[in-house]
Amino acid sequence: MKTHLRIALILAVVVSTVSFTTKKVSGDGYQIGDVVQDFKLKNIDNKEVSLSDYKAAKGFIIAFTCNTCPYAMAYEDRIIALDKKYASQGYPVIAIMPNNTTVKPGDSFE
Repeated sequence: MKTHLRIALILAVVVSTVSFTTKKVSGDGYQIGDVVQDFKLKNIDNKEVSLSDYKAAKGFIIAFTCNTCPYAMAYEDRIIALDKKYASQGYPVIAIMPNNTTVKPGDSFE
C-alpha cells in the first residue's frame, strides 16, 4: 500500500507538466532536448492528462516504473527526491507505468 501511495504521488506530478509543439520523430525515437509530441495518459484518478495541460514546466524528467519490479521499487525514494529538487525549477518528474495491468494486475492503481 505504501508503494501505491508513493507511485500515486509521483503520478500526480504527471499532472504538472507543460505544452510542447509537435515534432516528427524518426524511427530512432527522441533524444535529450527534443521537443516531444503531446500525448495523453490516465492518472491514478482515471482522468486523462497530457503534457499540454501544464504550461509552467520548462521540461520534464521521465521515469518508467512499475509497482511490482524490485528495482523500480528500490528507486521510488530517488524518484520522489528528484521531483522535490527539480519540480520547483520547472522540471517535474513524470513517472510512467508502461505495463499492461490485465497481464500484471499488481501494476494497477488499485
